[in-house]
Amino acid sequence: MNIAPFAERLQQCHMGLIEAHLAKLSPEDLAFRFFYPATLDSLRERYLARLDPARDVLLGIMIDGEIGALAHLYVEQHKAEVGVTVLPEYRERGLGEQLFEASILEARALGCRQIAIETRPDNAPMIALARSHGFIVGYDYGNIAGRLELRPLEPAGMSLWTFHRLLDVGAGLWRSLFGCEPMDKR
Repeated sequence: MNIAPFAERLQQCHMGLIEAHLAKLSPEDLAFRFFYPATLDSLRERYLARLDPARDVLLGIMIDGEIGALAHLYVEQHKAEVGVTVLPEYRERGLGEQLFEASILEARALGCRQIAIETRPDNAPMIALARSHGFIVGYDYGNIAGRLELRPLEPAGMSLWTFHRLLDVGAGLWRSLFGCEPMDKR
């Protein structure tokens, strides 16, 4: 099994892989992530078609040519919200935690002052992940909401973020040979 050692910023050319990742999730997993009984058709219309490179950062961990774990960081007005999905066969290997940490770093690098999660009360893995990273977690209209105040990146943190982006550039150069366009135009 070939697992990428870092969370990669996904691009427009990954949309088919993102859709394939979502198609492999169970109805319960999709409900954990999207809060409604999602189907692949509804996800195409209500989620995939609405992704906006100006506000959405998608991070993935590639395993044997597929996205084994996916994080979506929605950024707006110095605040971010993160959602994470991991394919069942790759759970309990630390991939969700790796993506969660990469999402927090990405939000800080983008100047966000706060990052949030929202999940169902029965999504114990996401609640535990948020609490283990210092999120204040509580009930919010029947769901669980968590918030973490973010500090600006210091030079050492910015160096780590720059290193991750350089890894993305290297991967992007390889993909550019095949005509892939970056999803993020910032």
